[in-house]
Amino acid sequence: MLQLLFRILEGKRASFEQALHNGDLAREIPIEPESSLLICGNGIFPYTDDESLQGLVKSQLGGGIK
Repeated sequence: MLQLLFRILEGKRASFEQALHNGDLAREIPIEPESSLLICGNGIFPYTDDESLQGLVKSQLGGGIK
């Protein structure tokens, strides 16, 4: 039973290029170890300092840091 499930899932898998071509991915965001990112339901947003993070929180989440 599990083998059947694995075969079905394997057939549904796509490479990055296929997913990008099919429109499953909107954009690629390379992440570097030193990057600071806000990850929320609205997307992934880079920031540089506390002030820019505060601005992102207000614009994307509608509130402030608590």
